[in-house]
Parts: sequence; structure tokens; C-alpha cells
Amino acid sequence: MNIPVLCILTAYAAASLYDTIAAGTGRKRVVKPLLMPVLFLLCCVYWQDANKEFNFLLLAGIFCGWLGDVLLLKKGDAFFAAGLLAFLTGHIFYAAMFLSKAGGKVPAARYIPAAVIYAVIFIITAVRLLPVSPKALKVPVVCYMGAILFMSYTSQPYAVFHPAYGVLSFAGSVAFVISDLTLYMGVIRKKSDGVAVMATYTAAQLLIALGILL
Repeated sequence: MNIPVLCILTAYAAASLYDTIAAGTGRKRVVKPLLMPVLFLLCCVYWQDANKEFNFLLLAGIFCGWLGDVLLLKKGDAFFAAGLLAFLTGHIFYAAMFLSKAGGKVPAARYIPAAVIYAVIFIITAVRLLPVSPKALKVPVVCYMGAILFMSYTSQPYAVFHPAYGVLSFAGSVAFVISDLTLYMGVIRKKSDGVAVMATYTAAQLLIALGILL
């Protein structure tokens, strides 16, 4: 990476650190909406400098993340549901990206154990969240959890065929699952752990992007 790209990456890391420290204090409203645009710019500058084709699925996923960030800054179930929809759409873009980047063929049986694990996580999560979720959010939450777990699952083939950097995207997908579970449980309990949510969220987006950029 050249100096401009490193400068942008440094700016992203600094903004993420500030947002993590300031999470829950209200100051995050200044920084949080800027995090995804900075990452978006990082990707564009890198591809331009490396003379590589832009990955529009990654850019679409990042854009959806920005839209979700903005919507979740608002209060109320309607904005929360809209934010979930934005992130859900982003996860679909990321899943399509991982599947398109994986390459090669692996016997389906190789992925069965992981599929079972993800299915069990989905069932446990649904059983835990549905009883305490507002009626209007029960269906959106189930759909969203299914989408983010599917996104994480699809990152595995990419990590298998491109272990040097695919593992970064896989780690990012896992961090995304942790971040969103932490966020939603905080909403339900009306006591959000903003630092944990922001730390895992920013790490998730950055790792997913780096796994594609490198």
C-alpha cells in the first residue's frame, strides 16, 4: 500500500478508536457516520493505485453499512428495523462477494460440519431473542440473524481457497456476528455496551475489506 492509502487507513483507525472510546457518550454521532465513507475511500484509492478492478459488491456492502449506521442513530423501532434491513442487504452483498471470490470446488460434505454449527447457533439465538423481542421486530430479527450467519458461513470457502487473506474476511464476519448480537441484546436490555459494539463492528468491516483488498 502506498502513502495515501496508509494515510486513509490511519484516519480510519483513528476515527474507529475515537468512536470506540466515545461510544455511549453521544459524541459518536459526529464520527460514526464517517467511518464507512472513510473505508469506502480507502478501497477506491487502493484499487486505483494498484490498477485493479473495483469490487462493487464490497463497495455496495460498505454503503449499506453506512446507511445502517445512520439509521441506527435514530431512536424507535421503525428506525431500528430500517437499520436492520440496510445491514441485512449489506450481508447479502458480502455473501455474494465471498461466493464469487472463492473459486475452486470442494466436496459439499466438507462444509456440512460448519453448516450444522451455524444452524445450531441460529436456533439458539432465535430461542433466546424471540421471547424478549418486541412483536414488530420478531420477524426482522430472525431474518437478519439468518442473513448474517449465512454471510459468515459463505466466507469459509473464500478462506479455504485463499488462506493468506481470506481468513481476515472470515474473522471479520465472525466479529460482525458478535457485534450485532451484543448490539441487539443491549437494545433489549436497554443497557448497550457501546464500546464492545463499536470495537467489534469497526474491526469486522475493516477485516472484511482487507481480506478482499490484499
